[in-house]
Amino acid sequence: MKTLIHLNQTGYFPNMPKTAVVAGRVASFCVCEKNSGKTVFAGMLGEGIFDAACGETVFPVDFSSFDIKGEYYIKAGGKKSPTFKICPKPFEEVKQAVLKSFFLNRCGITIHREFAGEYRRKKCHTEKATLASNPQIKLDVRGGWHESGNYWRHTLSGAVALAHMLYAYELFPESFKEEIKIPESGNGTPDILNECRWELEWLIKMQDNDGGVFHKAATKEFPANIMPHEDCDEIFVYEKTTSSTAAFCAVCALASRIFAAFDPTFSGELKKCAERAWLWAVQNRRTKEMAGLYLHNDSDPTDKIFWAASEMYSLSGSKIFVEAMLEIYENVDTTSFSPSFSGGFGALSFIFSTKIKNLLLLDAFKTAFIYKADTICAMSKNSAYRTAVSGNRYLKDSNFEILSAAMTLIIANKISPNQNYTDTAIEQLNYILGKNPMGISYITGFGENCCQNPHHRPSTADGIDAPPKGLIVCGPNMERADEYIRWLIPKGTPPAKCYVDKEYSYSTNETSLCGAACALFVLGFFS
Repeated sequence: MKTLIHLNQTGYFPNMPKTAVVAGRVASFCVCEKNSGKTVFAGMLGEGIFDAACGETVFPVDFSSFDIKGEYYIKAGGKKSPTFKICPKPFEEVKQAVLKSFFLNRCGITIHREFAGEYRRKKCHTEKATLASNPQIKLDVRGGWHESGNYWRHTLSGAVALAHMLYAYELFPESFKEEIKIPESGNGTPDILNECRWELEWLIKMQDNDGGVFHKAATKEFPANIMPHEDCDEIFVYEKTTSSTAAFCAVCALASRIFAAFDPTFSGELKKCAERAWLWAVQNRRTKEMAGLYLHNDSDPTDKIFWAASEMYSLSGSKIFVEAMLEIYENVDTTSFSPSFSGGFGALSFIFSTKIKNLLLLDAFKTAFIYKADTICAMSKNSAYRTAVSGNRYLKDSNFEILSAAMTLIIANKISPNQNYTDTAIEQLNYILGKNPMGISYITGFGENCCQNPHHRPSTADGIDAPPKGLIVCGPNMERADEYIRWLIPKGTPPAKCYVDKEYSYSTNETSLCGAACALFVLGFFS
């Protein structure tokens, strides 16, 4: 049930900002101990702020100066908030659950009780797939992760999710030492990399003999709300595209660097795959890709080629790749990390590369991140919830956009340390965990009022009341882009309130593969 007081329902760091929002006209608030109800901190609320995204005047709460560890709730106007913790590591359990959610979405494997408890399930999608352009050809594309709420598997979104996770490990390795109890745990490789390897080995199967990469493995129609092993429709492998091939090249080059310390043989295989993909991508870069062909409607591969060139330079040090970057970087958004616009990974790779830097590119990329971070900070100050999404930008995957803003701020902070960047980044995580106009935590299993009915077929069909922990849903969508939400939520509803926690609403409540991966990057930093 929606609450009057909206806050991060998981927890706060003792030495960082602690904020909440009261949706209602009250004069004061108090922080109370969870068990005793004793008031331990009190304050007055200031002037109300009209928030365009939620369409109402709300009152910010700031209790940043209260740093005593414990479990609490806030009272205001006779209402109680959900409980929360103040502790040195408020996000550890969230981080591990989000990482474990990738394991639970594995395709082509039996998920045993030993590793998944009640969410165990049978092996699925084990038959060879049919090449859509030549039905006589059968391909082994078993493995990988199921895409979001269905059982399709996309090369592009898989590569982008992997990039978030691989950079999370590379930049914050100390945050990913804990085992999460998967079959590979204890093999000498961190479990975040073990999970990445599962997807990487599937991606390698999606590369054709000529180096090009098929963009998805999928049935012709979305499956019904059934368990993965019950989805027996024929799987097809669809079209090689330049975008998919370039993204594949980029993430294989990135993974080759990282896996060199753990498995040199696998690292070498990834490098060869990346080299073959690079040649195919540049030879086919002018090929017009079919609009609507795949999930992200990405007909311009320029940003993926830029990203691939940068990763290949970080891997090899060859000036050929710098020259390729110089040709196109001005036509690329070098601060974006989505499947549609992936240029930010190229800039990130170049900035932190150990190879000799071209100073023109280095300065351009750093300047772009600082400018974007300053813009995000300014935008968040216009929001009563301190979110980095303007009122007209609550579209499909709005939660991913908010997490991506936090990622940009974290990178900018590594380039040029700035407390405003980290404070604003934590506010984006606060939003995801409950400090939002819906008063709901958008991560399953975390918070008293968390989403319970994601558009995620295994969660709907498994007969278990609660979904697995750690699933992240895509969030409010002002376009109301499915029949259920159009029926339930009237036209003109404020953008940040265009959300419904029902499995029928795929436009607002579908689980997000890239959102989960981006969350791991943000959680890795704050861990």
